[in-house]
Amino acid sequence: MELKQRLDLQPIASADSERCPGSNADSRNQGEVDSRNQAGNAAKPRRMPAWLKRVLVFAGIVIAMLAAVGAALVGGIAWGERDYAKRHALFLSTDEYYLPVDSTMLTVQLVPLKMGPAAQAALLPPGQAACEQAAALIDATGLSEAARRVTELYGLDCETSAPLTIPDEFFDAGRQQYRVDQVLNWLIGECDPAAFRTVGVLNEDIYAPGFNFLFGQSTLGGNCCVASCARMVMNADSVMQARERWHSIVTHELGHSLGLTHNEDWNSVMAFGNSLSELDQQGIGLLAADRQRLESVHPIRWQWQD
Repeated sequence: MELKQRLDLQPIASADSERCPGSNADSRNQGEVDSRNQAGNAAKPRRMPAWLKRVLVFAGIVIAMLAAVGAALVGGIAWGERDYAKRHALFLSTDEYYLPVDSTMLTVQLVPLKMGPAAQAALLPPGQAACEQAAALIDATGLSEAARRVTELYGLDCETSAPLTIPDEFFDAGRQQYRVDQVLNWLIGECDPAAFRTVGVLNEDIYAPGFNFLFGQSTLGGNCCVASCARMVMNADSVMQARERWHSIVTHELGHSLGLTHNEDWNSVMAFGNSLSELDQQGIGLLAADRQRLESVHPIRWQWQD
């Protein structure tokens, strides 16, 4: 009887101990669950906001586009410089490198411009006499002297080409002058594209709208210019003075074609002379500022002759 009671009590006590919330086993089990929950919460990563993702993606696209545009601009500039160099023979190709050439390898052409038959027939005796006096400045000897002066001043090769006949419609019979802007535009289409620069020279008087006369005309940085020697012999004390005037006009207009503007210093050939008296006061050389300008515009090795 006593043994039976002990056996009956043992399972009851054991069962009660398992169900008791304050028991050691329940405490251990609860602690393990809490530890697992805390570990799970700590390992769970924080998610990036959707708006921040969109901002970063957009920023990446913008940066990639800017990089592509920058590369295209750099490549385009390099190609443009190389294309300019090729077209104007400013560089010589040596494998992958481009070496700047000497200015003496670039040619300026002096092109005599002749009157057409209709313009010559419309030229009155005073005009004929003036043209005959000025003709000596652009004959074979005169052109050779002008070419030598160009080489001395700019360090460029200079040669004389075959003459061209000016279209008659550019001659104004009433004024007895050629309209020089029309002559210049026509010359641009007729000049040799292989020439670095072209100077059209004529012994007839020229004008442009708004001017009674001009000594010459050029487009700044253009390939061609025009110079007239018609007035060079007027009131000249000697043939030498007429030649100096003529050489000043040729080199002045060529300077504009090469990119030079007027220089306020009268010691420069690029000084602005509006009359023969001012032309006589004008210098015949290039100043340091003129040379620096040419060196910045044309990346070649200028062979200055001091």
